[in-house]
Amino acid sequence: MANVNVDWANLGFSYQPITKRYVANYKDGKWGKGGLTEDANVVINECAGILQYCQEVFEGLKAYKTKDGRVVTFRPDQAHGGFSQTSRDAAGS
Repeated sequence: MANVNVDWANLGFSYQPITKRYVANYKDGKWGKGGLTEDANVVINECAGILQYCQEVFEGLKAYKTKDGRVVTFRPDQAHGGFSQTSRDAAGS
């Protein structure tokens, strides 16, 4: 597989299509060998606990645009505390 030159300084948060990705499955308490695939789809069960944990964690921080176009957050100091606690809870620590 060829190396790809990534402009890290201007990467941003938008989707960056790639030709291959690594996929491994976790089953019966261990990870499988995995391998490279060209399939960009992720298969996940609708009852996967991660979906509830992700929603719970990210609901803590609210951001909105003001009339003048600035993006501001609501109580980020308090959201940080909730985010940290929820992350610890999700990790079981």
